[in-house]
Amino acid sequence: MKQFLAILFLATFTLQAQDRVNEAESRSFDASTETMTSATGWLNYSGQWIDHLNVINRDNSDKGKKKSGASMSFEPQNFEEISTKKFSYKNKTYYVIVVKNWSGAYLYPALKQNWEERLSKTGYVIEEKEFNKLKNIDKPIEVKALQSIYISTSEYESGKFVKSAEEALEKRKSVTYVMPVMKTDKGMIRFYIPAYFPANDKYDFNHSYFETDIENFSKIYTFK
Repeated sequence: MKQFLAILFLATFTLQAQDRVNEAESRSFDASTETMTSATGWLNYSGQWIDHLNVINRDNSDKGKKKSGASMSFEPQNFEEISTKKFSYKNKTYYVIVVKNWSGAYLYPALKQNWEERLSKTGYVIEEKEFNKLKNIDKPIEVKALQSIYISTSEYESGKFVKSAEEALEKRKSVTYVMPVMKTDKGMIRFYIPAYFPANDKYDFNHSYFETDIENFSKIYTFK
């Protein structure tokens, strides 16, 4: 009898433990692409083209080289990694372009003192029709994201990332995030990482861009 009760208790405890798992939070993405880790950032400053790895920056003291995270964090157009995740929600297919990059803020904004940089990830949720534009860049395109989500390390490494993407679709904002892309006559790809470009600060491929070859760029839309 004691043995029976012990088995019954163990079974009940196991079921209770299993009930604590939230299925929605443990979901994983349907597929992932490779990761693009490099592209040359170009900026025309006072008639001189300045290039840096993975950042668009006007500092020509170390042009052609990789800048520190602290330096990159002052520039909105920078990245360490770009990849894409795929998931389904309410019978529709969506994609999340994940940008790992540097950002920062002053500890004392009013005084502009104690700048603190941080490496974070932002996901841009995109409908399938928009995402497919990346596969045909015969003319300049704008890939528009429905929403952006900040991704913490813990969320990125767990199923909570999927849940965050789904919640973002339910709370769409009026702000449109755009990823401009074009192909040169020589077949090179020029682009900006997704961002909000206000009317008075529009992107300009004649002034700045990231550039890479099609093989490298295709990593963000070719699934494994």
